[in-house]
Amino acid sequence: LVETKLGTMSSMEQARTATFLDIASRGLMPIPLRYASAHTGRYGGCFVAETMVCLKSKNPFDRSPYYANIIDATPDTLIWNGEEFVEHDGVICNGVQEVINYDGLCGTRGHKVFTKDGMVSLKYARDNGLSIIECSLPSTTTIYPIQGARPMMNYADGAIVPVYDILNSGKDHKYMANGKLVHNSDKVNLQ
Repeated sequence: LVETKLGTMSSMEQARTATFLDIASRGLMPIPLRYASAHTGRYGGCFVAETMVCLKSKNPFDRSPYYANIIDATPDTLIWNGEEFVEHDGVICNGVQEVINYDGLCGTRGHKVFTKDGMVSLKYARDNGLSIIECSLPSTTTIYPIQGARPMMNYADGAIVPVYDILNSGKDHKYMANGKLVHNSDKVNLQ
């Protein structure tokens, strides 16, 4: 009885349950395993630093959208998710990992992307020839590249490079990367 009482009072358990319910409301739960993402050997997955995202400042006097590298997505910006600009918790570096290329994206094999068949890993999409859903901006939006953005590098399949992901981008946990619709990190460690 004491264990049950303490468990129901735990804010950590409440937060974890709320996260799982949120994920369940979107359909089946993706399993975000990223091999050796942390020094402990824990798994992880994401994109190279030069991946382009569309951001907009939260500053009411500077609301023009702009393209920037994923590493420039700070919590004081909004990120485009294919439908609207949404809040996010910034960018996370998931260490140095092996990357693959497919459909205009360069990232880890396990990063989740959206296809007409649903959400799958980048490797699954590549292996099965599934196109990743295009993610366009509103037709009335004119955006300019940010000064000093890194030029897109062409990494060979199997290259070992630093990789990054966006944390908690909006309620649907998605964002545009290089014009494609991708899933973001839910901060869930199922291990």
